Amino acid sequence: MAAQPVWLEVALLSGRTETIHAEAGTYVRQLKLDAGQLLHVSVATLSRPDGTLLEDMLTIEEAQLQPGELLHATAANVRVEMEGEALRLLKLLDTDEPATINDCVYQVADLEVEGPEELEHLFQLILTKALSAPQTAAACTDMMCGLRERYAEVFQEEGCRPVKSTRLLLNVVQFNYEKLFDDPNGSIAQQKRNWWSGWMQVFGHLLMRRLIA
Repeated sequence: MAAQPVWLEVALLSGRTETIHAEAGTYVRQLKLDAGQLLHVSVATLSRPDGTLLEDMLTIEEAQLQPGELLHATAANVRVEMEGEALRLLKLLDTDEPATINDCVYQVADLEVEGPEELEHLFQLILTKALSAPQTAAACTDMMCGLRERYAEVFQEEGCRPVKSTRLLLNVVQFNYEKLFDDPNGSIAQQKRNWWSGWMQVFGHLLMRRLIA
């Protein structure tokens, strides 16, 4: 019998709360994006009241979330408008039209980024797309390289040293790759192994651009 949809309460530290209806097969990463749209913030993490963080690669069913369960959300220092536009453009990569894909690559690379946290978040969104849809890996790598060239360095608060975008990009790649081995026998690791084709594509394109050796 198919799992039934569930409804969840998602609350910010400010107390603002929204109700989300989702299918049991929805991944936590999608749940965060949906919650962000309702709360008008970019959601960095979702956790249970006991502080347990929910892994992005788990589905609602795998995380054993119960109908009506309250989740706590923390907001990232990322503008919702920028995140929403990036997600819209990434979705257009699913088309088979080369002109549309090329246009998306240029538009993503042309997004205005405010600070290293936004750039790192953008790299994460693009990498996730490439891994989940390997046919888009070349375009996604072009996007990341375009952003890296445009924002060679990004500044934090006044008086702080700038952060190199290459370092942010490699940190995102390394962090996601290492998480493959955090739980070698668990459902999270198994789901991530389903992305091996994406990883091979991403590594190949990064090698061609001499970003990794």
